[in-house]
Amino acid sequence: MHEGFTSSDDIRGFIGQEVGAKFEAFLKTNVDIEDLIRNPHRFRELEFDAKYMATFMLASWISKHRKTMSKCFPLIDQMCQEKHEYLVLTAMSIKWRHLVQFFHELFAYQPEYKKVLHDIAVGIRKEISA
Repeated sequence: MHEGFTSSDDIRGFIGQEVGAKFEAFLKTNVDIEDLIRNPHRFRELEFDAKYMATFMLASWISKHRKTMSKCFPLIDQMCQEKHEYLVLTAMSIKWRHLVQFFHELFAYQPEYKKVLHDIAVGIRKEISA
C-alpha cells in the first residue's frame, strides 16, 4: 500500500489470498479510540480484530496525550479484565521515550499492573533460559 497498490487483486497478489482477505477485513475494522476512552465498557463489544487495533491506537493516543494519559486508565482496566496481553501490546507500541512516564503513571494509578508485567517478564525469561 505504501507503494501505491490499493486494489484487492494487487494486495492479494503480494501476500496471498488468505492473508489478503484477513488484511482487508482488518482494514475495514472501525475503532473510535476517543469513544472507547470515554466509554471503556464498549471494549467488550468489539470484535477480535478491533480489540487488537484498539491496543495500537491506544498506544498512539497515549504518546500524543502525555499530560492527560490517565484518562485512558479505565480503558486499560477493561482491557486487562479480558487479557493482560492487551496491556503488553499497548506498552510495546508506545514510543520508547514516553514509556517510562506511562509506567510511572499507570503504576501510581494501579500498583497491581507492575506485578502483572513483572510476572509476564519473569515467565518469558524462564522460557528463554530453559
